[in-house]
Amino acid sequence: MVPLRPIFLRLFQAQRQVIRQIARKGSCVIIGRCADYILKDYPGCLRIFIRSDPDQRRQCIRRFLAVSVISQLLSLLSGI
Repeated sequence: MVPLRPIFLRLFQAQRQVIRQIARKGSCVIIGRCADYILKDYPGCLRIFIRSDPDQRRQCIRRFLAVSVISQLLSLLSGI
């Protein structure tokens, strides 16, 4: 009997496969998903780490959510 792999391991392996397929096709931008680790042996892979202080992150998230909610409401209202 083959032991079942944990779901998080299966998810990582599926993401790794897709990320490698995309990278083989040509230039791409992948944000997160452990792509820096997955593509560590790929020549020409550029890794960039961007960070901001927690207050700036919170403000950015609030703005994004507000715009997202407003656009969803407008979309719903336009269908009436």
